[in-house]
Amino acid sequence: MKETFTQKIKAFVPYFFVMLFFIFLSYLLVYNASFSPNGYEIVSATENEITIESFNLIGVEKSIQNISFSSEYEWKVEAIGYQIERQKISYVYFF
Repeated sequence: MKETFTQKIKAFVPYFFVMLFFIFLSYLLVYNASFSPNGYEIVSATENEITIESFNLIGVEKSIQNISFSSEYEWKVEAIGYQIERQKISYVYFF
């Protein structure tokens, strides 16, 4: 029984390290290289204005959009920023 358990552990360890390598690689792609196909990235944000950079399918910059809100809709800047950060986390899981 003990031998089969250690054999299973020895068989699992290489797969675990390969999985860790790919998770690290996807993290580097998304956060350090800013690779986000069909995605967005925040260029700058203030209380009532946010500048967003959008990317095309292969991750090349498509356009920069400047969005401003009135004082009663300042919460939308935080909501947009939160959604863009969530998108990056989703890309890490996806890649």
